[in-house]
Amino acid sequence: MMKTIENALEPQQFKQIQDAFLGDGCPWFFSRGVTHHDDGHTQFVHGVYTGGEPTSNLWPLMRPVLQVLEAASARSIKANLVVRTDTIVEHKMHNDNPLKDAYTAVFYINTNDGYTYFENGERVGSVANRLVVFPSTMKHGGSSCTDQPCRIVVNFNYHPMVHA
Repeated sequence: MMKTIENALEPQQFKQIQDAFLGDGCPWFFSRGVTHHDDGHTQFVHGVYTGGEPTSNLWPLMRPVLQVLEAASARSIKANLVVRTDTIVEHKMHNDNPLKDAYTAVFYINTNDGYTYFENGERVGSVANRLVVFPSTMKHGGSSCTDQPCRIVVNFNYHPMVHA
């Protein structure tokens, strides 16, 4: 049901993405709510692809990730930045969409002590260049981190290629 891919991209491809999101040139937008609007938590977001259209100049950098995912089409791609907290804060569990044929992938941009946790009890740590893939109907939640200035992930919602 879940699959974790270590070192998902070649080092130079990953470094381009990491530098883009960690650099001074990436615009981040304040969001009241991590899982739902005004859920008591906040984060910064950078929309990359929504509604069938690229919404960021970082869109071309996402293509290698979509290739690794063997995505037929993307539904949305969004980067999430959660700032460091004194203690780990878990955000509410949610599912990304109710479509049974869709998948979610979380791509970790920086290594930190934060994680993604799942309704089945599994937990995937934030390790740079790691990718975790699961059905979009699967409930999951993220956390803050305490050992880095922020935790950044890129969330992909997509439809996979159908293999004969």
